[in-house]
Amino acid sequence: MNSLIKGGSLLVVGITSGFTVLNCDDKPKAITQPTTPTITNNNNNNNNNNNNNNNNSTCCKSPTQCIANTSFSSKNSPSTILTIKNKKHMNKELKKEILSWKEGNCVPGISVCIQSNGETLYKEAFGFSDIENIIPMETSSKLRVASISKALTSIGLGVLFEQGKIKFSDSIQKYVPEWKNSPNYPDDVLTINHVASHLGGIRHYGLNRKAEFYSVEKFKTDKEYNPWGYRNPLDIFKENPWVKDLEKTKPGHHFNYSTFGYTLLGLVIESASGKSFTTFMRDSVFRPCGMFDTLPDEHDNLIPGRSKQYALRFTPRTQQEISANGYDEPRVSLCNAEFTNSSYKWPGGGFISTAEDLCKLGSTVLCGRLLKQSTIDHLFKPNPPLTGKNTMNYCTGWVKQSTKNNTDIIYHTGNAVGGSTILVMIPDEKIVVSVLANQEKTNLINEFGFSLARIASKYNNNNNINN
Repeated sequence: MNSLIKGGSLLVVGITSGFTVLNCDDKPKAITQPTTPTITNNNNNNNNNNNNNNNNSTCCKSPTQCIANTSFSSKNSPSTILTIKNKKHMNKELKKEILSWKEGNCVPGISVCIQSNGETLYKEAFGFSDIENIIPMETSSKLRVASISKALTSIGLGVLFEQGKIKFSDSIQKYVPEWKNSPNYPDDVLTINHVASHLGGIRHYGLNRKAEFYSVEKFKTDKEYNPWGYRNPLDIFKENPWVKDLEKTKPGHHFNYSTFGYTLLGLVIESASGKSFTTFMRDSVFRPCGMFDTLPDEHDNLIPGRSKQYALRFTPRTQQEISANGYDEPRVSLCNAEFTNSSYKWPGGGFISTAEDLCKLGSTVLCGRLLKQSTIDHLFKPNPPLTGKNTMNYCTGWVKQSTKNNTDIIYHTGNAVGGSTILVMIPDEKIVVSVLANQEKTNLINEFGFSLARIASKYNNNNNINN
């Protein structure tokens, strides 16, 4: 267990007919060997006959392992890929890595999918989609993808580029004429590529995070049905759109990661396509990729299979507890995440999806079935700032990293209210890894995603990725 949750790990235990979420420090002494009830997945009966016994094991002696032992998996039909060597060992290694990360971060539920050349190598879900109602996480569960939405939006820009409706060098004001340039650089052209690469000087969430990151207000664009007069998402930041140091607002010169920049790009897409952003993404990106479980996270719509969102609460120890236990690390407990409305940031952090849907996007792109290679090369090419540094090696909606053996990895992570995500692609091997977790602020999800990609690569055509 990492030091972050020392002395405060979580325990999910079965008590007669239900479940209780306990802080391990408060584990009732009367419960010595709680068991995890078996839940059968009716959609996978043919595969679960030999696997449900794993769910009947007693709670382990170490409280920190209890969440791992209460995990439920949704197994699928064996992969048809013949080049996979020793698939059984690959699955075992992947599962060990997944449960280790899940346990170490006290994550309630996680869904993972791995594809190669468009074929599924691995698809599993562990833990719970809804702890209070004892609903297990399924591979069909829909979770917040957070900032992976930016990567999806970049693909939408690529589609519009190939349709001849935009150029990456076009001015933002060509499509959003009400946008005003930086007061320090009023004559400099702010382009689509600047904003998509976070080189436009547009700020990220401000000091008033409750009104922005945790916004509960509903927004609608001009292309959306809006008889109630909801504000345009641009309104949430247009009065104060720039980074604090206005000298760093010169287009193309300084890197500043910004979700609001992608809100602006959503309006560009609406203007160029003539459709609402979500309609365009559905028709021109999601459906062509076979992504029928990816949609905006509209809280007032009924969305079957939508996971609940969770967070960890850190409560300081009392002086009496510190004296009795000998340590002062905070008590850690699982709680529901804050309620938020993501309508102001569909393009930058507002979609929900399944792990498999995200893999479908990656596979469709890597296999050249949606965009031309020249367009893909543009999206995956880093855009270094003319001044300052880009420590993320950010491209156009994606991040690029090279391994020690010069293998390129294209990826994007996400951290939303109640969600942590990563989408990893290895273009040379056409491997795609997607991880969706229903808890916010997890540790090292990028390294976790890379690790799963390394394992898949090792067994796929006997290749081996080494960072």
